[in-house]
Amino acid sequence: MAWFFRAIQSVQGTWACHHGVEVFDDHATLDEALAHLRVLAGELQPVGQIFIHTVDGEVRADLGG
Repeated sequence: MAWFFRAIQSVQGTWACHHGVEVFDDHATLDEALAHLRVLAGELQPVGQIFIHTVDGEVRADLGG
């Protein structure tokens, strides 16, 4: 089973780290949020997938690492 994590942008421009309905924390930048989510996703097997949700409604997979 794949695990999904999400970096969701707020209207204030911050980025919240989500797993399902659980919110871990907020970050000032997307890079900070992705770094945190990559650590969390990497601890799971199979490795979790990360999605980015921008305030304008765009959703894309995190292809970085």
